[in-house]
Amino acid sequence: MLKRQYKIVRFGSGSLKAELEGYLAQAEENKRRQEENKRRQEENKRRQEENKRRQEEKRQRLISVLVEKRKKLAPAAGLIWGESYHTVGLKADGTVVAAGDNDDGQCDVSGWRHVVAVAAGEYHTVGLKADGTVAAAGNNYDGRCDVSGWRDIVAVAASLCHTVGLKADGTVAAAGNNYDGRCDVSGWRDIVAVAAGSDYTVGLKADGTVVTVGRNRTDRCGIDDWTDIVAVAVSRLHTVGLKADGTVVAAGNNDKGRCDVSGWRDIVAVAAGSDYTVGLKADGTVVAVGRNRNGRCGVGGWTDIVAVAAGEDHTVGLKADGTVVAAGGNDDGQCDVSGWKLFNSLDTLEQERETAKAERQRQEAEAKAKAEAERQAKIDALEREKQSLQAELPTLKGLFSGGKRRQIEARLAQIEEELKTL
Repeated sequence: MLKRQYKIVRFGSGSLKAELEGYLAQAEENKRRQEENKRRQEENKRRQEENKRRQEEKRQRLISVLVEKRKKLAPAAGLIWGESYHTVGLKADGTVVAAGDNDDGQCDVSGWRHVVAVAAGEYHTVGLKADGTVAAAGNNYDGRCDVSGWRDIVAVAASLCHTVGLKADGTVAAAGNNYDGRCDVSGWRDIVAVAAGSDYTVGLKADGTVVTVGRNRTDRCGIDDWTDIVAVAVSRLHTVGLKADGTVVAAGNNDKGRCDVSGWRDIVAVAAGSDYTVGLKADGTVVAVGRNRNGRCGVGGWTDIVAVAAGEDHTVGLKADGTVVAAGGNDDGQCDVSGWKLFNSLDTLEQERETAKAERQRQEAEAKAKAEAERQAKIDALEREKQSLQAELPTLKGLFSGGKRRQIEARLAQIEEELKTL
């Protein structure tokens, strides 16, 4: 009996050993698999991080390319503006041309000189001058054209009833109707660009974020979370932001698809029309979304474009050779721009401007020299007259010379006053 029990024990011990060995082997296999899984996870993580790094490098390269492209296009910024039913163009020599509705004198800009940027509201036009002052023409209802006292302005924007000016120190000025607070921009700081909608104002900050004031109809001002923005455009019902990587964001009423820009890539400039949006691509072509009334979005065939603008019912494109194209409604002649030649070439635009600047400085110097010569000639003439009268005084003697003496003395006093003004 004991022998049989011993055998049973031996049998049981062998089973336990085998079971233990199997368990240990399984544990070892599980450990190996866990380590393998961990290794794979780490490898996947490394690959993901590598892919992320490569994507970021690619993104940064793209941003660098787009930055350079925007720099190249920068001279063309502010040269054209289409708003409502008129179009404004700035020539390399600092003069301005306009086409379209002129019922309120908004196109009376032919006499402007030394202008470096233009903007257009629905019924008025604004010109930024080389000395940082601002000129305006058109309807001045609500004081939208009261900008003659502005100084140190570096950019301008205009809309239906108000005008906005960006100052060199990053602060902002505004004039016009302040209903809904659209002109409450005095507290803004670090602003690098401004845009004016029908009843609201947008400011782009140096850190790529955006601020707004005015009426937030259709949530067009709901852009507080935007980042990496390099340009903004606004219209009646929507706001558009161009990001550093060439993508585009939009907020506001999307009734006609005007905000369907999420798929856009390689964009270097944007413009916002009444119910459509226009984007300029790095290759000089143009895209548009929204309502295509009167063919204003028919820009797919445009090439060599360096700047775009959008109005109430028309789109304008500035070409690299300085000519201008337009699409859309032309009831008021706002698209009659085919004869415009704003500059000879984008590559020579800065040189053309410098040449015009040098010519302007020469003319100003000549005018100043002429005025100085005329002033000195007048001084010399007055001095000669003064000496002659002073020499005549001692000769006046006798009972009847008093009247003549008084006349000479009065004239001498008058000469002294005139000399003081010179």
